[in-house]
Amino acid sequence: AAIPTFQATPSVLYTKINDSQTLNCECPDHSCQEVFWYRYLERTKTLQFLLYVNSAGREQHGEHLDGSRFKGSVSSGQKVTYTLRITGLQEGEIGLYSCMFKTKNSMPVGHYILPG
Repeated sequence: AAIPTFQATPSVLYTKINDSQTLNCECPDHSCQEVFWYRYLERTKTLQFLLYVNSAGREQHGEHLDGSRFKGSVSSGQKVTYTLRITGLQEGEIGLYSCMFKTKNSMPVGHYILPG
C-alpha cells in the first residue's frame, strides 16, 4: 500500500503514557458529511482504520479496535469540526494520526502522537 504524501509537516503531540489526546479535523465548508480517522503506526509500519463519523455524529469503529478508547464526535458552527478523542495511549501507539473527508481529495496534515 502506498503511503499518502502530506503537504506539510504534522504537528507533534507529546503525550504521557495512559493519557488522552484530542484531535480536531476541520472542514472548510459544510460539504463534509463523513470523515474517516486513521493512523499509521511507526513500530509496525501499518495503516489502521480507526473510525468513521458522519455529520449526525454516528460513529463506526474499525475492526480489532477497542471502541471504548476511541470516540468520534462532530460540532457544527461556521465550520464543521470533527473530533477524535483517544484515551489510555500506549507506547506502541506512536504514529501519525489523521482524518480524511469522503468528499475531499486532500488530507489534512494530521498529528504525530508520541506517547512516552
